[in-house]
Amino acid sequence: MRFGLKIFLMAFTLVIITINIIGINLINNTYQTNINNAIEKHIVEINNIMNSVIYYSPDNIISSYYTNGTYTKIYINNEIFSTNFPENYPEIETKLMSNLGDDIHAYINNNQIFLAHKNNNYTVITMSDISNIYENRTNQIHYFINLSLISSFLVSIILSGLVFLITHKIKRLQKTVKELENGHYNTVIPKLGHDEIGEFATSFAKMTASINKNIEEIEAISENRRVFIGNLTHEIRTPLTSIIGYSSLIKNKKVTDLETIINYSAKINEEGKYIENMRDKLMHILTLETSSIKLQNKNISNLLKSYINELKLLYKDTIFISEIQSDINKEIDETLFKSLIFNLVKNGINAAPTPEIKIVLTKKILTIADNGCGIPETEIEKIKEPFYTLNKNRNRSESGMGLGIPLVLNIIKLHDWNFNIKSQEQKGTKIEIIFTRSRCKK
Repeated sequence: MRFGLKIFLMAFTLVIITINIIGINLINNTYQTNINNAIEKHIVEINNIMNSVIYYSPDNIISSYYTNGTYTKIYINNEIFSTNFPENYPEIETKLMSNLGDDIHAYINNNQIFLAHKNNNYTVITMSDISNIYENRTNQIHYFINLSLISSFLVSIILSGLVFLITHKIKRLQKTVKELENGHYNTVIPKLGHDEIGEFATSFAKMTASINKNIEEIEAISENRRVFIGNLTHEIRTPLTSIIGYSSLIKNKKVTDLETIINYSAKINEEGKYIENMRDKLMHILTLETSSIKLQNKNISNLLKSYINELKLLYKDTIFISEIQSDINKEIDETLFKSLIFNLVKNGINAAPTPEIKIVLTKKILTIADNGCGIPETEIEKIKEPFYTLNKNRNRSESGMGLGIPLVLNIIKLHDWNFNIKSQEQKGTKIEIIFTRSRCKK
């Protein structure tokens, strides 16, 4: 059974039952009120008859009340003194007169009401027609049946409209769900008001947006991995080709000269170390992406000074200029922070024939600038991708393997810092690491 039909039948049944219960109670209450009013009226009347019997002529009393539609029977010393009853009602009279004291007894039989009243030796029984009360109730019942039928028709129309409004919203939402089921995740969820269904639609829209965002992220990750694998395959092809080529020449005895064999072996060793270095850097990046680090509060001013001294020994032909504020503390992983500095400095050194590196540290920012060839604006975003190098013609000792910047970005991300590149071609590149508020210790 459809949801709309269920709502209609439940509401319709409830409304009709409620209307009928109210109507029946109203009719019964009206009928009972009319009966009670009739009894009270005839109690007053039988009291008047009793007083008249005691003090006046009974015959005159019977005649006067008969004209008002009331039949009267008078007993004196339990003997019938006078009556104008059209017929006898022995069973009713016996019930009324049994244990009859000073109270007035009433008895209703079909369309008639009987009352009995005793005072000393006098007993008065009256019978009055109350068929009008029954007729009124019958008329009210017929009227209510007609009214109930009309009300049922009107209620069915109103409920149909209300159910349509409710189910229309649900049908619109259902249509949207089917669109999503068919893979159309960009389908716009309609606004359905501010009621419960509208709130549900809003929540559903948020859920759909979240799912769509996750799908886009998954697709982006999938595309990045596809590009990554393609780049890795391309990057590793050259050293493998060299290794296979040189080793084949040696294996097949195409070269016999010892010096040539030594040179080829050195080339094989160099290419092997290149692949090993690539593996180590890739493992480092993957480890950073899948692990958490423990940050410790360190004086990075002193650390930077020690790193610069170490770099001066490694790169003696490079000019180092430093402007380092004293006693700057940040929460860092010391090993990763050193890797960050060394990778950025090495990139700057490889970018210039006569390298000059300037390192500036303040409380808010760390800057590493070089005097190299610079990065074209269109290439700035691309260098963040693994294996991307600016100069494809340079040898690997100069251009590297394109893993330095991705490694740096992972380290910066783990420290909750920001990264900015400013570069001009033939003028150099400036890398800015912007410190954000340190993490709270847990």
